[in-house]
Amino acid sequence: MYKQSSLDLDHNPTPKPPDTTFQKNGEKNSPISVILVSSGSRGNKLLFRYPFVKVSENTSSTATKQRSPYALRTTSDATEDQDGDSREQTPLTDEQLVAGFSDIILATILATKSDMCGKKFELKIDNVRFVGHPTLLQPPHTVQVSKTDPSPKREMPTMILFSVVFALRATADPSVISCIHNLSRRIAIALQHEERRCQYLTREAKLMLAVQDELTTMTE
Repeated sequence: MYKQSSLDLDHNPTPKPPDTTFQKNGEKNSPISVILVSSGSRGNKLLFRYPFVKVSENTSSTATKQRSPYALRTTSDATEDQDGDSREQTPLTDEQLVAGFSDIILATILATKSDMCGKKFELKIDNVRFVGHPTLLQPPHTVQVSKTDPSPKREMPTMILFSVVFALRATADPSVISCIHNLSRRIAIALQHEERRCQYLTREAKLMLAVQDELTTMTE
């Protein structure tokens, strides 16, 4: 007599849980921010950052309690409640990771010196890894001064170098870091070409700095 197997009798098989390995790897390796910085006659400037970070009042009050303006709160930090008991914080989101860096700090640490241009830039601070390819836009010394005429023949360039920097989680895979650096280098080559062709980057940088100055005046 034919007997049905257990497989035949199982009309409602238990569904398998979804594989979250790919999702977790994607969250770990995806860029959390893209930043454009420059250095020139106006000093180091942050021209653009995405996503835009607006620090809330709670974040500002927390930041003032930190001993160093460059310090970030990490998942390993513990907070104390009113009873003095320590409790572990929840993992930081992507927005919280980049919110710990102000525009001034990012411009200071990401706008490199001229001798570092044309090379891979990688900087890890706590849970964030910055990857970029600083590019020299114009030679740093372009002022020609005559012995008889001390006035410069040509003004100093507004921008000397720039860098498109991607922020990743510190645990990103080395292969992803290499791909992100290659992407930053390719973007830099395109921007450098357009700058030499029609001064595209200089023109757009002036617009971005003008908007920033206008917003600063409105908030004062």
